[in-house]
Amino acid sequence: MVAYRPGHGGPAVEVNDLPALRAIVERGLGPSLPNGARVRLALLDHDPERDRLERRLSRHAQACGCHAAAAALAAAAALLAVLEAGFGVPVTLWRLPVLASGAVIAVLAGVLAKLGALYYSRRQLGRLYREISGRAGRS
Repeated sequence: MVAYRPGHGGPAVEVNDLPALRAIVERGLGPSLPNGARVRLALLDHDPERDRLERRLSRHAQACGCHAAAAALAAAAALLAVLEAGFGVPVTLWRLPVLASGAVIAVLAGVLAKLGALYYSRRQLGRLYREISGRAGRS
């Protein structure tokens, strides 16, 4: 069962059993917890690794890929600007003007980075589920 409780810095999400953990871990392509949420793994009350697992679970369950997308978009735009202004190499796609081509390339870089970050977080959530369920079975 997942219980949402207001707390400092965002809602606290208490995970009492493995089905509740599975609901957080098996998400679609996007965050499964609201921004600022803190997970409390009640099913691991006496585990010395609980704090570390809670932090990792909270981070990956809230991941949206926005930071990675913004960084990739900025890097692509900077690279295109340096190629054009510094070396005189215009980058064009099909028959689009240079500015439009640059915008398309930068947005595509952002989208790919966002998808990569979401995929990475989803994989980490799967690993966390296996680790937490193993630890819960031992306690």
